Amino acid sequence: MVTRAVLLIVGLSHALPGLLILLVPRWFYDNVGTFPPYSPHFLGDAGAFELPLGVALMAAATDPLRHRWLILLGAAASLLHFANHLLGSLEGGGQWLLTAAVGVPAAALVGVLWIQRRSPPAAV
Repeated sequence: MVTRAVLLIVGLSHALPGLLILLVPRWFYDNVGTFPPYSPHFLGDAGAFELPLGVALMAAATDPLRHRWLILLGAAASLLHFANHLLGSLEGGGQWLLTAAVGVPAAALVGVLWIQRRSPPAAV
């Protein structure tokens, strides 16, 4: 039950920004992702990856054991996203709060995989 809730929340945390980036990129840049220069193309690329990643994690919540690969993919993407923000903060970007916020979903997905490590694979 907790695993499914985590997957739904983390999935939403990817899907909602992805949708906002695709629908209102300038608003997203001005209010959330204020990393210059403004580039609607690169924002669109980010949204095109974030939205389906979030949908996949929410779909994985329907049967987490059967969808371990989706969870692993989400964890890998989230960890890379966190590493990117961490590098930026270490280089003097000063966005430590955002770096921590990006790290929470990554840690949550790693936690889900840790919990599942001893569960038998789902029957196909």
